[in-house]
Amino acid sequence: MILAWCFSATLTSALAATAPSSAPAVTRLTDVVIVGAGLSGLTAAHELRESGLTYQILELAPIIGGRVKTVEYSRPGKTKSMTSVSADAGMEEYWESNPAVSFIRKLKLPLRSDHAVSSIVIGGKLYSLGGKNPLDHMHRLFNGSELTSLTRFKADIASMTQGLKTGSGIPPALQPLVNVSFADWVKGRKLSEKLEDWIRITLECEIGTGWDRISALDGLAEFHIFLGEVKASYGETSYRVVGGNVKFVNALADAVGRENIATNKRVLRIARDPITGTSRVTYLSTDTNQNSEIEAKHVIVTVPLYRMMEIQFEPALSQRKRDAIAALGWGSYFKVHVMLPRSAERFWTVRGRSMLPILSDSDLGVIYDGNPDDEAEVSGGAPRILSLLIGGERAERFNFTPLDKVREEITSAFDKLWPGLSRSIVDMEFYRYHPRAIAAWSVGRSRFDLMSDEIRTPENNVYLAGDHTESSHSDGAVNSATRVVKQILKAKTTSTTTPIKGSTEHGPRNKKI
Repeated sequence: MILAWCFSATLTSALAATAPSSAPAVTRLTDVVIVGAGLSGLTAAHELRESGLTYQILELAPIIGGRVKTVEYSRPGKTKSMTSVSADAGMEEYWESNPAVSFIRKLKLPLRSDHAVSSIVIGGKLYSLGGKNPLDHMHRLFNGSELTSLTRFKADIASMTQGLKTGSGIPPALQPLVNVSFADWVKGRKLSEKLEDWIRITLECEIGTGWDRISALDGLAEFHIFLGEVKASYGETSYRVVGGNVKFVNALADAVGRENIATNKRVLRIARDPITGTSRVTYLSTDTNQNSEIEAKHVIVTVPLYRMMEIQFEPALSQRKRDAIAALGWGSYFKVHVMLPRSAERFWTVRGRSMLPILSDSDLGVIYDGNPDDEAEVSGGAPRILSLLIGGERAERFNFTPLDKVREEITSAFDKLWPGLSRSIVDMEFYRYHPRAIAAWSVGRSRFDLMSDEIRTPENNVYLAGDHTESSHSDGAVNSATRVVKQILKAKTTSTTTPIKGSTEHGPRNKKI
């Protein structure tokens, strides 16, 4: 039964993502134009600022952050004031090896850490993390022989992938792994069925697609986060920004200068002048329908690769690059926020300790504590939020299913996991993402192959960035941003082209549109 409890959902006002009534003017001349104000675009701007180059970010949406966003829910309290609680509606966490963690620490944002392992449902049985030591969980989950096999499996992956990185090609010994699926490769190792299920469930929530849809080499590349370079027994530490990922977006925006970010700007054309070597970036202000231009020496495009066809490139992107983009595989995800009263915590609490997160291997996806930092608000009457990150075929189905039907299926899945929980559900909110939200490299492809290198190679001073160019995670967004800035600095050092007339090497351009 869905109880009548009305909420209004708004993007957190602290994001300052809604364009102000007088949006920042756009400079006509700049060193670099960045298309997109998501994690990749903001990180690139941060690196450009550190290098002394000027930049202008053009963002299509009225908000910044892209898929990194936090939603705030409010309802009238017992007094005239509103009771609010927030939860991330996109990405939840960052692995220890993700360079975003260094950025977050540099920006002095508080982090909440957790272990790589999670409670998990295998064969219909929920194995709770339960205690403070993840090793205890692994010993409850697997017998001695299975733990030995898992240790050997991890050691083999660590040895095979040592030194493997984008831009360095595929070692001949690993080339055969491109032409077999990760599922088939794992099954060929004769592990127990429970171990195979653990590997599948653990990996699929990271890649947003089936383990049988990616090449074995890419599966190995993704699985590295569970090897644990420091804590080898259970993998890397994961981190969440206290207060939500909106805090990270805000801090980055402040660091790069909000005056350098213009929202509601749809980039239409990137045309390079063969004589001056500069590019004219034509864009439409979607709030005024005004068509304008900005000129720059370099252009970083961070929009998802499946949206490349929405921009006119003059000259056109090479056929090799277009073929490489077309050959990519894709993963999907779908987010749900489930509101419950605080009393519902009994369903996911064992011996006074939360079982979350849980890899459910069901329509519930990964079940996170959506608001672990809002204890005061929750105790004051705001809802407890379970945040569901659903990926793969289930996300593909939900992205094209009426939401009332999605609600029914999720409610049913909850009652299978925790009988009776559905009676406590207050409300649900849903967040859909494009079916090609996550890049994946299918059998025959790899993020390390020549086609992927082609995507990362600049053309006509246009640089493609974003997580899609590197990996299936936010580390790809950050790594791609640092990559393209290095490429720009290298091109700037070796270039003999006459500088833009009227521009300065450092400092702001004052001429505005």
